Amino acid sequence: MKTFGFGSGSTSGNGSHRDKLRKKQLVRRSVLESLETRNLMTTGPQLIGVQPNEGSLIALGASSTPTVLHTSPRELVLRFNDGAELDANSLGGIQIKRAGADGVLSAAYLTSDLGTNGQAVVDFSASLPGQQGNGTEIFFTQSSRTVGPVGKPVSYPILSVQGQRINIDVNIAPAFKTTANDLVKAMNEDPAVSSLIVTTLLRGFGTTVIADTVTTGQVLPLLGAGSARASTNFNSGLSNLQAEFVSTGSAAAANGVRVEFTSRSFDSPAPPNVIVNGSTVRIELNSNPRALTTVGEVIDAVNASAEAQRLLVARLVSGDRLTRIGGNAITYSPLNLVGGDDQLITPAYIALGDTKREVIIRFAEALPDDAYLIDIFGTGPFALRNVAGFAFNGGVSRSVRFDLDLGPTIQAVVPQPVITTGTTKQQLRNVVYVYFNGDKLASAEAVKPIYYQLVYTNNSLNGGDDIAFRPIGVNYDANLNRVALTFERNLDALVDPANPGAGPLALASLRLRIGNDNSVNNTSVASITPASDPGSRFSSAMDLGGGWLAGPGAKAAIVSSEIKNATPYTLDFPGSNSESGNRDNRYQHHVTRSDSDGIEVIYYNFASQLGTANSSVQLNAITEIQRTMARQVVSLYEKHIGVRFVESDNQGFTIGVGDMQVINPLTALTPVAANQPGDNITYAAGPLLANASQSAVVIDSQEFNTADDNLFGSELFRSFMRGIGVLLGLGNADELPQSTVQNSNPITDPNVENVFPGNADVTHGQYIFRPEGKDIDLYRFVVPDSGGSISVQVIAERQSNSSLLDASLRLYRNEGSSSQPKWVELAANEDYFSQDPRVSLDFVKPGEYVIGVSAKGNANYDPTIEDSGLGGRSEGKYDLRIDFAPPAASTLTDADSDPTQIDGDGDGKPGGVFNYWFVPTRPDRSTTATTDRSSYTIWVDKTALANGNGTLAQPYNTISRALT
Repeated sequence: MKTFGFGSGSTSGNGSHRDKLRKKQLVRRSVLESLETRNLMTTGPQLIGVQPNEGSLIALGASSTPTVLHTSPRELVLRFNDGAELDANSLGGIQIKRAGADGVLSAAYLTSDLGTNGQAVVDFSASLPGQQGNGTEIFFTQSSRTVGPVGKPVSYPILSVQGQRINIDVNIAPAFKTTANDLVKAMNEDPAVSSLIVTTLLRGFGTTVIADTVTTGQVLPLLGAGSARASTNFNSGLSNLQAEFVSTGSAAAANGVRVEFTSRSFDSPAPPNVIVNGSTVRIELNSNPRALTTVGEVIDAVNASAEAQRLLVARLVSGDRLTRIGGNAITYSPLNLVGGDDQLITPAYIALGDTKREVIIRFAEALPDDAYLIDIFGTGPFALRNVAGFAFNGGVSRSVRFDLDLGPTIQAVVPQPVITTGTTKQQLRNVVYVYFNGDKLASAEAVKPIYYQLVYTNNSLNGGDDIAFRPIGVNYDANLNRVALTFERNLDALVDPANPGAGPLALASLRLRIGNDNSVNNTSVASITPASDPGSRFSSAMDLGGGWLAGPGAKAAIVSSEIKNATPYTLDFPGSNSESGNRDNRYQHHVTRSDSDGIEVIYYNFASQLGTANSSVQLNAITEIQRTMARQVVSLYEKHIGVRFVESDNQGFTIGVGDMQVINPLTALTPVAANQPGDNITYAAGPLLANASQSAVVIDSQEFNTADDNLFGSELFRSFMRGIGVLLGLGNADELPQSTVQNSNPITDPNVENVFPGNADVTHGQYIFRPEGKDIDLYRFVVPDSGGSISVQVIAERQSNSSLLDASLRLYRNEGSSSQPKWVELAANEDYFSQDPRVSLDFVKPGEYVIGVSAKGNANYDPTIEDSGLGGRSEGKYDLRIDFAPPAASTLTDADSDPTQIDGDGDGKPGGVFNYWFVPTRPDRSTTATTDRSSYTIWVDKTALANGNGTLAQPYNTISRALT
């Protein structure tokens, strides 16, 4: 038996290798659309643009090379013609795939011996990869003539192009018959034809005459782009026989499609039976010696079956259709259809945009270096359609090609590696290995020490005491894509070059910095403390001065200040009991307390004891899941009202689960009753019976005992929220909409999604705790003429004594002049390091900048107007850190002809610096050592002998032994 591969015109030996190389070269030079005019139907949506979230539009029209992006797109927006009105249910007609391991995107093809019985096999491959090549047609005719095409040999066929059809008229005149070589040369030399198809003689003899054997009067379509396929010679023993089965959908959609063969002796001559069951096509062959099934009968039967054609089509690549194969052993069955290595990309999100003419595609992860194709189907069951049912592009599929050429990234760092020579292990204590991804580095650049710095941090965050070391040797191994950095001294015994007589530096964290030639030694940090509250208007912004930015190299400044209202906010927020429409009587009050100035801080706890009830000590039975639920409740209140909650061990009010009778019924804020499931009293709130100064909310421990009770939005969740709301000062609100948490008759319809807290709860909560933060701190500085990168961050929550400020950060640039400023907001952020915001820009041009710091909620202020802020929900001290670095003179790049800078910070964009922190190891631990051995290494090797002592020469053989 001989079974062929599934490449275009696939075969064995050198032919398939040449084919792969030819196809790879073909796709690399492919264009996105041919130059000829196409008169297509204008019905159906038309693609007019593809915009990544960063960079320029991706080219749609004719181009000698695909669009190359150097930044991995997180989002693509596909825009269609006005009035497109896309059907959201047909968005599956947009698919994105990448080339995969071979770097080649598959194209539609047709491989045929043109009736020569394998004497010459010709491959017709679409010039354009993807779905746009599927459906390109070849149509042969014959004529006898003694004059050839203009300027060409008489034996050349006459070619013409009509839309996606190529008409080929071969010459059958006895002395001038068209050969395989004539056909290949004529098609590749014709500009109109070669823009659609690249023609190749895959195997056989170019002198073979094909004029007499070509199939005339029949359309031969190209297909198979992105498809799965399988081929066989039906165990015929004939090397020139090959039939293939190609899926009608993508390779991913064809996963599991297979062709099974059986045979039996039919009573009379008949074509093979084709039965489809799920994704399996079963073909029953006739083994009757007097009427054996032929190859042609198999192909015709499959293509005549409507059910089979939904899965695949059959084609004869080479050989005689009349070859009888019904009596052959069917050991070739089953044939599993397999795709190439093109990989289908599954977006994290694909949906219509603001209008029905726009499709938004988002990716969960950064796309890697590769060739990409956006296929938009205009035909078949997956065609993109408009709401009227018209197919995309008049029923013609289209593909958009782009390449990602990203910067190299660092995959791993191995400080002080261990190498093995024979049976001897050696630790290279002064060496660091750095492994890069598959993007090869520029060899001449990779070995330059200027791109690598080892920083002794002195175990501090202050860059002023850093000591930088350059490697004395850099070796680049292109095969491993690894850089080996060799330093003058062992990493655990570095010596300050400014004070070599002091001996080795104390063991401390080291930072390996890789990327560009900027020095880390001159990163000085200026500390600035404002003498007064910074202004809230551009013209009154605190000027940070130019001193901290003076001189070469990177610079940083830390400004220490506080967000807090300088003067009280005197106006009340809506929501009081006295307002018109609010119910206020002996049974019901919407609010039970009034606000005080400033943002209040409220403590709460989960104390283990709730006091006494029924003459016994009552324990708090709250579970960890219920604690998490209570924390969710206070964070939701904190998100909307002017209050900050702090969890403590014993301060503030208590949140518990247990016997509700621990609440004093005489001073309770809610009814108090004995625990009893189903009595509609699920919580009690107020002072404890055992301690009148301690308030608490206690959930009935007998009311909730199923897993569903622990879900967000459950009745247990509402009980926590209502009880805590009561302690905050929220009263009953039964006459308000059921979406109000303080309404005791909540919405129970499972099809209605509740919102916590409700609108009325927020209004009343903001009356009690006004989000009155209005302080805005603006800081002005000037970026020097070089421009550079800038990073701005607020350090509040991360302070050693954590601040309660939940900050908002904004960055502005003056696009005008000093006399006529035009301020433009560049960036804003609220949460980066947990609640601390950060803004980072790879490059900012020279000029005047202003940073705005405020509390979250107070982000809609107008810096052209003094004191325009309001809505802040927190206050507290903060440090504002500003880091500036001028552009590097030189950066590590890849080896491409158009070099791309290293993506040091791994954000999918070229540029950035890679940093890796580690503590070096000292030599082997000695059992007689009396000094600190905390950083000495204990070695483990599972192949070692059992009696090891933890040294490199005699390592332990299990981790458990090393830890005992």
